[in-house]
Amino acid sequence: MAQLFNKVYITASGAFFTGDPVDNDQIDNYVAPLNAASSRIKRRVQSENGIQQRYYSVNPQSETRYTCTHMAAEAARACLHNAGLDLSAIDMLCTGTSGGDMAMPGFANMLQGELGAPPWLTASHQGVCAAGISALSHAALSIEL
Repeated sequence: MAQLFNKVYITASGAFFTGDPVDNDQIDNYVAPLNAASSRIKRRVQSENGIQQRYYSVNPQSETRYTCTHMAAEAARACLHNAGLDLSAIDMLCTGTSGGDMAMPGFANMLQGELGAPPWLTASHQGVCAAGISALSHAALSIEL
């Protein structure tokens, strides 16, 4: 049975982009083809997914420019700014990621530290595609219940 939410609203969001967008024809400058079939597979995937550009956290030499934690902190700061809030207004932080910068501590705790935040209740969700929804569900259920 689906949970109905009566007290939970998304009031703001934030984003962080890691510099200039990378067009489809520039991807190989950032992600080297695996084998001879890679180019053909890449073209097919690109034609089916409709994505025209991406943002990479590495430069063309594969050097990290931004950590996952840094990118999340910048997006969180943008969200707080868009909501007109500061860190003192937050009680709980739920994060969802395919994989953070380190296995431990949890990504939410890494983000909390990067933000210089006060003590919060934290929950780190990891699991590729479903991680973001898991974090959002956790936060929404905590607020609603």
